[in-house]
Amino acid sequence: MPDFWGAEGSRLRDRWRYLHKKRLGHGKWYGADGDFFIIDFEGATPIAYIDIKGLEDDFTETELILYGWFMSHGLGVYVSRVIDVETGTQTLYRLRTLEGETILESLCNDWDDYRRWEAGIRSATYRPRWGTHPEAMPPAAGAS
Repeated sequence: MPDFWGAEGSRLRDRWRYLHKKRLGHGKWYGADGDFFIIDFEGATPIAYIDIKGLEDDFTETELILYGWFMSHGLGVYVSRVIDVETGTQTLYRLRTLEGETILESLCNDWDDYRRWEAGIRSATYRPRWGTHPEAMPPAAGAS
C-alpha cells in the first residue's frame, strides 16, 4: 500500500491534468480538480470542500459549476487564500453565492489555528452513522 502520509503530490496526476487541458481542453472537454475535501469518517461522507488559492487567483467557470453542485448537495465550500503554506498562514472564506461572494471565516496565523478551525467545521457538521460523537481532535503537539 502506498505511503500517503509522506506524499506531497502526484507527478502522474499533475501531468495527466496538464495533458487533458492541452489536448482536450477546448470545446466541451471541461473539468475541474478538487483541492481538499474534509471527510467525516464516522458518518462516511464529505462535509466540506476547500479550494486552495493564492492571493491573486480567481475562480474559473468550471470551478463555480462544481461549487454550485457541492452547495446544492449540502457541502460547505470554502476558499483558503494561502499567504505562507509552510507556516499555515491563510485566510479562510466560505462561499455564499455562485457569483463568488464570500464571507470571512477565519484568519489562521499557523497550522494550530487551522486545526481549530477545521475541528469547528467537523463538530458543526457531524453526521452520526455509528455510536456517539467521536472525541474532539487532540491538541497539537506541544499544546497544553
